[in-house]
Amino acid sequence: MTGDTDPDDLKLDDLFAEAKRQAPDVSGDLRARILEDAAKIQAARALHAPYVTRPGFLSRLFNSVGGWGGLGGLAMATMAGLWIGFANPTLVSPELGDVELTELSDDDLFGDILLGDSLFFEEG
Repeated sequence: MTGDTDPDDLKLDDLFAEAKRQAPDVSGDLRARILEDAAKIQAARALHAPYVTRPGFLSRLFNSVGGWGGLGGLAMATMAGLWIGFANPTLVSPELGDVELTELSDDDLFGDILLGDSLFFEEG
């Protein structure tokens, strides 16, 4: 800006200042019609508002574990648990190297229903 002011700009500024000083008066009838139209439009929009559904159980569960990253971590932990459960104990833990696996008799096996396999650990 060079500091030059156009006289037309000054006249326009004076007109804007005068318009700010004189607040327009709106008649009560016009105000009532405007509010009535607004109420009609709001009622029409409320009738056509989209129905927002709540996310399902699986969607909420998926989001609660952290999305795909959390689900991937859970899958890896599950696979690691399965591998450790089915692996040979001597390969999993070197402290169990002196433990021998022996067969159970049928009486021992059916004596405890919760026993899932036919092998148990015995110190040797």
